[in-house]
Amino acid sequence: CVICCVEYKRGDRLITLPCQHLYHADCATRWLQIRK
Repeated sequence: CVICCVEYKRGDRLITLPCQHLYHADCATRWLQIRK
């Protein structure tokens, strides 16, 4: 999955998707809303 290519920094809010990949919460949420 390629949703966000920005590196993680300390304090970033991250989530794990069902595919087990880790992404910034804001990026993943936007991507999931678009994919509906």
